[in-house]
Amino acid sequence: MITRYAAAFAAVLVLAACGGGGGSGSPTDNTGAGPTAPPTTPTPDTAFRSAAGTGTAAIDNAATARPAFGSVTQSSSVNVSGVSADAAQVTRSGDTFTLRVRRQNGGGFSLNTAQHVVESSAVTVSPVTGRNWVDGLLFDYTANSLTVMRGAIDFSSDDANDYMAGGYWIHIRGDWANAQVSGVEVGAFVDGPEISRPANMPLSGTASYTGIAAGLYGLEAGRGVPGVQEGTIELGEYDGLFQARANFGTNTVSASITGITVDAIAVTPDGTVYDASGASPSQLHFGAASINSNGTFTGTSVTATDPRFSSLSTQGSWGGRFSAIDDATGDPRALAGTHGGVVTTPGGTEVKFIGAHFGATPSF
Repeated sequence: MITRYAAAFAAVLVLAACGGGGGSGSPTDNTGAGPTAPPTTPTPDTAFRSAAGTGTAAIDNAATARPAFGSVTQSSSVNVSGVSADAAQVTRSGDTFTLRVRRQNGGGFSLNTAQHVVESSAVTVSPVTGRNWVDGLLFDYTANSLTVMRGAIDFSSDDANDYMAGGYWIHIRGDWANAQVSGVEVGAFVDGPEISRPANMPLSGTASYTGIAAGLYGLEAGRGVPGVQEGTIELGEYDGLFQARANFGTNTVSASITGITVDAIAVTPDGTVYDASGASPSQLHFGAASINSNGTFTGTSVTATDPRFSSLSTQGSWGGRFSAIDDATGDPRALAGTHGGVVTTPGGTEVKFIGAHFGATPSF
């Protein structure tokens, strides 16, 4: 879930601006044999701005959607049939991981690390658990659809069934030959045996969880944002430090995301495109959510703070699942889930975000 692929987002949007081709998959579903690089030189164009605007609208819809369980999935779309509950599933076969997303109409798409990887880290040490960790970017497109997914796998080298995956995707439908974007779907997910079974929740005590959070965000600039022209649209990623605290006596959990950085592309009202990446002073806070007896939780208390603004209005949703495996102290050793929100400034700027989070106890 560590982010850094603004160039891929540029490629996604540029397909609409200057046309694209390649891929060998179905014209209706994104299941091609593998990625073919799209054009990489941005062309300021109304279609470029349309793609960014449609993507931002899809994030807006997903931001306040309730997380869905078996796995945890939070998603929505503009002019693409919505995904069903428990829509995102990650499976492992040897060293290959596959993400499948189902939709309510029976369609969907599938990406796997054997065919669709365009960027992947070597196996390294997990920043959350100390186990194995692989972070990567999956990409595929046809004449009518394009999907980019960023994800990470945290896994045991001793047990093939001991892993957890999380990430987020953006799926764009359109007619690239005519530079048209017809619909966008976005989503975030966590899945894997770590959180697929009901947890045995303690009846008392507290536990702290530390890890990472990352996702997609869109910004529509109003008045009063330093250095940003009114009417500018941004589309990109964010990542940050995730911290959560569970109170098992009151059956509640709260969390925050701090130290946020963004990796984004911006387009002004006249079509000028520029890099909008950098550190953000914003922080996100998730108020107490009730923990169910099976270890799932959802909440609607989402707030944002930013020293540049006197007040912010925020609405959103977040949730997740606790691990079914205990740590050395007897508490669930991890929690993971999704979150989203819409933040509005006094000058009318709206920031929408949708992402995934994963944290573990010090005694994982």
